[in-house]
Amino acid sequence: LQQLEMESNGKSVQRGGQKVELDTCPIVWGEVGPNAQHAFYQLLHQGTQAVSCDFIAPVQRYNADHFTYVENAEALIEQHHLALSNCLAQSRLLAFGNEALDTKELENLPIHKQYEGNQPSSTLLLKELNPYSLGM
Repeated sequence: LQQLEMESNGKSVQRGGQKVELDTCPIVWGEVGPNAQHAFYQLLHQGTQAVSCDFIAPVQRYNADHFTYVENAEALIEQHHLALSNCLAQSRLLAFGNEALDTKELENLPIHKQYEGNQPSSTLLLKELNPYSLGM
């Protein structure tokens, strides 16, 4: 999705050489689940500016019935469930901040690790990730 949007549509000059007079595409970046934790979630949750973001996640692992490595199928499904849970938790935390946390957890959380909430985001769940679900 990043490559489709930013590389294909992120141009400032048209094919004929004319300068583009409008914004051509959004900034699309991301990572899977906890890989993004320190890369940009910090900015989204605790930064000084509101940054609107979209969470896009497949509910089912792509081609879940046909694993290349059958012996790893169970672990891959569990990994997908953890990534999906992380996506939903991040979205909820952006929306509700500290109110999304357990009271006991919040009691021991230092002020610099707390969450204000009310950050703009959308969560889009796809049945599965495939070319059709991405609009191709």
